[in-house]
Amino acid sequence: MNAEILRFLNDLKVENSVNKHRVIAYCKIISTIKMLTFEITDKTDLTKIKGIGAKTQEKIRDFINSKDKISDGIAGHPKANDDTTFYNELMSVTGVGHVKAMSIITKGYKSIDDDFHHLLNNKQRIGIKYYKSDAVRIPRTEIDDHDKYISEKMAMISGAEYRIVGSYRRGKNDSGDIDLIITHNNYNILNEVLKNLGCSYLLDNFAHGEKKFMGWCRICEGAMPRRIDILFTKKDEYPFALMYFTGSNTFNKRLRSMMLRKGMRLNEYGLYKVGPDKQLTPIPHTFNTERDIFEYSNIEYLEPCDREAENIIIKMI
Repeated sequence: MNAEILRFLNDLKVENSVNKHRVIAYCKIISTIKMLTFEITDKTDLTKIKGIGAKTQEKIRDFINSKDKISDGIAGHPKANDDTTFYNELMSVTGVGHVKAMSIITKGYKSIDDDFHHLLNNKQRIGIKYYKSDAVRIPRTEIDDHDKYISEKMAMISGAEYRIVGSYRRGKNDSGDIDLIITHNNYNILNEVLKNLGCSYLLDNFAHGEKKFMGWCRICEGAMPRRIDILFTKKDEYPFALMYFTGSNTFNKRLRSMMLRKGMRLNEYGLYKVGPDKQLTPIPHTFNTERDIFEYSNIEYLEPCDREAENIIIKMI
């Protein structure tokens, strides 16, 4: 259930992407659940978790209840197969979360092709516009072309660095979307990056803040639109962001657990010493690369391509 709850919370985070404080709150809760050593199997398990407010607990309980309803049949339908399929399709639309999906289903709509667009907000309409292309994996060779184009545009900005992360950086043959991490001494560089990439490349804007852009891009006229997320990170946070957003999830979890046993907390922003009262203090050390993080922690460095397998072995030096 933890994985499903994390997807639900991530949907809420996306739905509230323009509200900075809510996004931060959901990120903290997501991190808390990722660190759990037990599986949430019942609504009462939520009371065991510190850091989740009453309103969010209520939302999660409603989510668990509705998942049970989907399993048993929705809105008077004895067989849930069609509703479950439709629910999963809606949940794969960028910007559509559990609450909206349930609202559409309980109004009697049965298919993603039904005319329920009047029930969607502007962002959700953008999401459903790209629903079909989002379902198609992106071949590595195509992301290579995106990488080449992005490299040419980023070279126009002195001092800018970037990497395409996620499964692409881990060497996978295909990816679900394009995740881009950028860094620069100018904290407001994102708008210049977007301007350089151009409107012929960036097709639609789903969310745009000071540090993050979420939308769709296309490598050339007639090519399939692709989801792209661009995240700005500070220079001193860049190695940590690279590591975190490269993944895999299994690698991140195991490395974080190892750091905790060493009395440190690792996340996408930095490495911290955990005090007796669990207060976090930044480690007073300069980390310029991912390798620096490994070396400081006396952990054997793993290349991104070696961070994929379920049987990852992280070794002490």
